[in-house]
Amino acid sequence: MASQDWQVCDRILELRSQWLAMISEHWQTGQGQRLDYITLLINRTQHHKRLLLSFS
Repeated sequence: MASQDWQVCDRILELRSQWLAMISEHWQTGQGQRLDYITLLINRTQHHKRLLLSFS
């Protein structure tokens, strides 16, 4: 399945600070499955780290 088949249904939560962003969203796959995703973006000076957590 191609990633373009996935769609964001809604954004539940978005928290941002100088060092961290946390975004919680509901996604729907091309097959109709709904997924809960939490994305953590960690900013350490000039280094950006991204961690994607999925709960189903």
